Amino acid sequence: MKKIIFLPFLILVLNSCIDLGIDLGKDNVDLIPVSSGDKLEYIDREGKIQINPQFENASVYHDGLALVKTSGENSKYGYISEEGKFVISAKYLEATVFSDEIAWVVQKNGCPTAINTKGKVLFKAEFAEKVRSFKNGFAPFQQIDSKGDLKWGFISKSGKVVINPQFENVGHFNNKKCPVQNNKGKWGFINEKGLIDISYQFDYAGSFDSKGHAIIKLTNKYGVIDEDGKFIINPQFSMMKTDGDIFLIEQDNKYGWCDEDGKILINPQFENAFPFSGSKLAAVESASKWGYINKEGKFEINPQFGVALPFDDDLAMVESADKIGFINLEGKFEINPQFESVSNDYINYVTSGKSIFNSVNTDFFNVDAITEAINTESPENFTFNSSFGDVQRKYSLSENDFSAYTNIQQVINEKKITKDAYLSFYVGGKSYEQVSVERGDAWYTYTETENVFKQSNKLNFFRFEIHLTGKGYGKESDLIKALEHKLVGYTKNTNKSNSSNLYYDNGNKIVLLQKDAYAVTISVYKMSDSMNYEYIDESSNTTSYDEYEGDYEPEYEPEYESENMDY
Repeated sequence: MKKIIFLPFLILVLNSCIDLGIDLGKDNVDLIPVSSGDKLEYIDREGKIQINPQFENASVYHDGLALVKTSGENSKYGYISEEGKFVISAKYLEATVFSDEIAWVVQKNGCPTAINTKGKVLFKAEFAEKVRSFKNGFAPFQQIDSKGDLKWGFISKSGKVVINPQFENVGHFNNKKCPVQNNKGKWGFINEKGLIDISYQFDYAGSFDSKGHAIIKLTNKYGVIDEDGKFIINPQFSMMKTDGDIFLIEQDNKYGWCDEDGKILINPQFENAFPFSGSKLAAVESASKWGYINKEGKFEINPQFGVALPFDDDLAMVESADKIGFINLEGKFEINPQFESVSNDYINYVTSGKSIFNSVNTDFFNVDAITEAINTESPENFTFNSSFGDVQRKYSLSENDFSAYTNIQQVINEKKITKDAYLSFYVGGKSYEQVSVERGDAWYTYTETENVFKQSNKLNFFRFEIHLTGKGYGKESDLIKALEHKLVGYTKNTNKSNSSNLYYDNGNKIVLLQKDAYAVTISVYKMSDSMNYEYIDESSNTTSYDEYEGDYEPEYEPEYESENMDY
């Protein structure tokens, strides 16, 4: 039976205090996405089929359009009218419903793109890893910062970044405030300029409602604050949900309701419950059956259903005998139980006024973000005049972080550039030298050698390694081409280069570009009059230092092979 498909999602909705989407404002659902088999269809409020079964997934209507996913191997998202005709063709890998008259869509190999209700492209967000729906003129977006961490910021409806990415997580703007989380896990509120309005102090914070109330969590209990950050209801409940002028609460594993002052209106006594959501009746579970109570807590429709959702005006979805039907406010069936399932988006919308289709992820392989992280002229701001002491200070390393047995030292390990690319960085040169030390006592002395770290020794080799994952698989050649375009003033050595190793020089430096499965390596060598390409060992990517570093020859030059890492 199809009931098992939506029940896990229903349990998530019941137990979650976190917003599952952007509040779209509650309107009656005139066309309901249901299924009698393996495809979703749309019925009207009398149970008549208005749009035939054909969709793998489907939303409720917003701005006259519904987001649907076609069925089959190459299923895609598109938007249909109330007549069931595609107004915006099904060509998207991901998409959101319309909110603030804008929807986000993503095509194959594309970035998040904002469109209007006619399907016209408004702007693109190539810099974003993820975006959420617009609300009150702001859309949250996620971007990777210089440290490789994902941070949230905000875009305006013109596509401009109005609040720079800096937050661990965010809610949505309402009453000119938005809940945000800092890197210590605490929540506070910012204003529309991105400035802190209510300090970071909460373990969780929801968005403000229309009355200027926000649910917060502190020391594992939920309460309510006003717009000044003052407590209206002290943290005391295990769960809270806004329900118009009152709050649905959980206490001692039972559900009930309290008023705006925290005074109990309906004693916590039910196993599960949904908000009234503007109706005179609320769905509750008692003795493993669902029924409906009034605002005095008395049953108007006795517990008898396997599942029951809030009323949407005068119609509520219930499950009876493993089938889905719809009842009126008297508990009588307006649409007999005959359907196997209803879409998760409908469940989320009638229980919270929100859509599950509220965010999209980029499918864009951001080559520019990777090439911007690589500087062959001064790799990681080092030059060939930089020393190992400079490296030690920049990365706060100890002498033990450098090896005396290799001339290649890793100083950055798998730093995230995008979701599909990680950077490692190495410096080359002689970080240790062997010195003679006298040992013994007054009767017997001897001399032995030991390795001593030399901060003043210069760097003479740099290497970037880019490991590609996800959408980066198979894009090694694209990255190589982009890197070649950056080598302005360099000349390619066509005699030395081959399909896997490309040599460039500008008379002062040699840059070697190499590709492997899921990896690209960029090596930078110092070029001198006595040095030529033959001194670069392709198998190990190291250099014979005796040609330009005196008579020192490494004890051994270990071969480094890029591991194909699966992140």
